[in-house]
Amino acid sequence: MIDRLELRKCMSLYTSEGVLRPVYLVRLGGLDYVLKLSNCSIDWERKHHSMEVAALKLVRGIEGVTQLIQDYGEIDFNSSAYYAILKEYFYGRDLMEYGEINSRIEIQLGKTLGELHEHGVVHVDLWPQNIVVS
Repeated sequence: MIDRLELRKCMSLYTSEGVLRPVYLVRLGGLDYVLKLSNCSIDWERKHHSMEVAALKLVRGIEGVTQLIQDYGEIDFNSSAYYAILKEYFYGRDLMEYGEINSRIEIQLGKTLGELHEHGVVHVDLWPQNIVVS
């Protein structure tokens, strides 16, 4: 399935272990999604994948939080084994690019983080590049 998708590398993200990991933009049915691949042969990437999927399931339906579309589990991609997840893509600019924080953004960010905490999720990697303003 994934081998047949049109993958466009849209960014590279640093993992909490300091490794640069590509993230792909995928177009399906006229909508854009984010595809994240984690190397199955690396122990901490397997753990991170499991934790991310569990967290995304906890936050289903929370406005302003990217939603899990599909957990593909382990797949073969370019002759290597990866875990793959497809997530909602938010259009807009990240907070670093946006450059200013106004009260509307502060209130929405506070409400969203509050809802995350109510669902038992604490975002340990919260930085301006992880916040999309649309």
